[in-house]
Amino acid sequence: MAVRGKCVKLAPDGKSFACVTTEGITIFSLSEKEVFAPVDLNLDITLNSALSLYQENRFIEALIVSLKLDYKELTTSIYNSLPFAQIPLFCKNFPKELALKFLGILANELEQKTHVELTVHWIRSMLSASGEFIKEHLQRALPYLRMLQRNIAIFDEIFRLLVEDNTNLLKYYAHTAASASTAASAGSEGVNKTEYGLKFRVQYQRVTL
Repeated sequence: MAVRGKCVKLAPDGKSFACVTTEGITIFSLSEKEVFAPVDLNLDITLNSALSLYQENRFIEALIVSLKLDYKELTTSIYNSLPFAQIPLFCKNFPKELALKFLGILANELEQKTHVELTVHWIRSMLSASGEFIKEHLQRALPYLRMLQRNIAIFDEIFRLLVEDNTNLLKYYAHTAASASTAASAGSEGVNKTEYGLKFRVQYQRVTL
């Protein structure tokens, strides 16, 4: 069956172009990474609508729209703005078909080592709320889970070394403080004796003069 092209547009960086055909939109790119993966698009799913929802503090709706558009920068800004206490509740109502895409973004954010506590809280809440869905789609989820495991293992090693360093430093401080206290006690006794001896010699000299 013949496929007819309606329009061709080049990307600004010159590394990809899109073709509008009778079979849909086809994108060709020199990059091996996925550059466009929209989900469930309609006339209301636009960048402007996502920004409007974000500016109105409707973070949950804005996050879903940005995920459907696959706009990673906006997605990151939105989920960082969502109130910390509302994250578990939001994850329970999160669209399951977007769960794996969002986990991929969270795994990448964790790899960048920014907002670590917030990102880990998101990951824990998402895994808890979408565990059954992930089990049912384990093959699709494996790349994201491996990425999460790798990044979490890196932080585990970082924290282990940090705890060991802090423990050794505290032991050193405790030992130094104990030694200093012992030395100070011995030194104060010596000073008193020395001062007494000096006073005695001064008084003796005054008398003889």
